[in-house]
Amino acid sequence: MTEFDANVTRPWVGLDRLSPPRLSYVSASLRRMRTLSSLSDGSDASPDGWLWSVLPEAEKSPPPTPTRPVLDWSWSPLLRRRPCSPGSALVPCTNFPIAVFGVVGALLYLGKQPRSAERPHLDIPGTLTVTAGWVAIVYGFSNAESNSWGSAVTISCLVAGVVLLVAFVLVQQRVAHPLLPLRVLLDRDRGGSFLAMALVAIAMFGVFLFLTYYLQVTLGFTALRTGLAFLPMSASIMFSATVLGARLLPRVGPKAMITVGGLVSALGMVPLTRIGLHSGYVSVVLPGLVAMGLGLGLIFSAAFSTATLGVQRGDAGVASAAVNTMQQVGGSIGTALLSTLSASAITSYLTGRIPSVQVRAMASLQGYHVAFWCSAGAFVAVALVGATVVRGQRARTSLTAQAPTDGDAPRGLH
Repeated sequence: MTEFDANVTRPWVGLDRLSPPRLSYVSASLRRMRTLSSLSDGSDASPDGWLWSVLPEAEKSPPPTPTRPVLDWSWSPLLRRRPCSPGSALVPCTNFPIAVFGVVGALLYLGKQPRSAERPHLDIPGTLTVTAGWVAIVYGFSNAESNSWGSAVTISCLVAGVVLLVAFVLVQQRVAHPLLPLRVLLDRDRGGSFLAMALVAIAMFGVFLFLTYYLQVTLGFTALRTGLAFLPMSASIMFSATVLGARLLPRVGPKAMITVGGLVSALGMVPLTRIGLHSGYVSVVLPGLVAMGLGLGLIFSAAFSTATLGVQRGDAGVASAAVNTMQQVGGSIGTALLSTLSASAITSYLTGRIPSVQVRAMASLQGYHVAFWCSAGAFVAVALVGATVVRGQRARTSLTAQAPTDGDAPRGLH
C-alpha cells in the first residue's frame, strides 16, 4: 500500500469493518485514484487507465498537452491529489456515537440475562467456507474491473467462491450446530425474503454510488447538497413502509407487496437511465428517487416481517442476522459488479473514438446508464422473486391456521 493509499484509508479502517459495502466503496475509489496517480506521473494513457477521467468538469481545465497526460488529477475534481483533511477523517465517525450507544445498551441489558447452562458451539468450518466464498466472489467481480472478465484471477475467484458456498451448504447439512440451519432458508416465504433483500441491496448500493457521482461531478452539486438530494427518497421509504406497508401487509400479504414494490422501484429507475449532461434534478432525478423510495418501502416492510415470521425461537437470532447479512452481501456484490459493468461500458464507448472532452463526458454518462439499467433489472428480479417464490395470502392464511399455537414460534406482525 502506498503512502497515498494509507492516508486515504486510515480514517476508515476499523469503523468500516462494520459495513462491507463501505469497504467496497473505498476499494473502488482507491483503484480509480491509483490509476489517475500513475497516469499523472507520465504513464501511457490507455482506455483502461483513463476511463475514469470522463468527467464533464474537465471543460474547466486546460486541454491535455504532450507534457501533460490526458489523465491528471485536475481533470477529476472529486479525486484530486491532496492530503486527507480532518473533515474527511470525521466522516466515518458519524456512526461512532450510535455504535457506543449500542455497546453500552448491550452491556447493561444482556449482562442481566441468565446464562444458558449449555455452552454455545461455534461452527468453525461453516464460518470459514461461507466467509471465504463471499470474499472470493466479491474480489472476482472487483478484479474484472481492473483486468477483464477473461482474466485467470477473475475466473478462479468466481469459481472458487461458488465451490466454497456449495461446500458451506454441505457443511451445514452435517454439523451438529450449523451456523445457518438450512431449515431457516428452505421456508419459501423466508427464503424469498432473504433473496429479495439481497437483490434490493445490489440495486440500491449501485444507485447510491453512481447517482452520487452524477450529482457531484456532472451537475456540480456539493457534498451537502447531494446528501439533501437523497432525502426525498428517504421520506418516501418511511411513508411507504410505515403508512402503506402497515395497512397493506395484513390484507394482501408479502407476495403482492414485494412484487409491486419491485416493479415500482424498477419504474423509478427509468428516468435515471435517461439522464444527460444538463438534466435537471427536479424534472429527472427527483421523480425517480421518489418512485424508487415508494417501492423500497413496500419491499422492506414485507421482507423484514416475513423473514422472521413463524421461525423457531432457537432460530430467531440467526433469521434476523441472515436478513442483515443478505443486505451486506448484496451491497458488496452490487458495488463491485456494477462498478465493473460501468467501467466496461465506458471502455467500450471510448474504443475507436477520439478522446475529446465531449466524448469523455458521453462515455461517463454511458457508464451511469448501464449501472442504472442493471439496477432496474435487479428490481425486476425482486418482483419475480415475490411473484414466484413467496406464497400468496390465501396459502399463508391456511398454513397459519394449521400452525401450532403453543408459543414455540414468535408471532409476526400480521
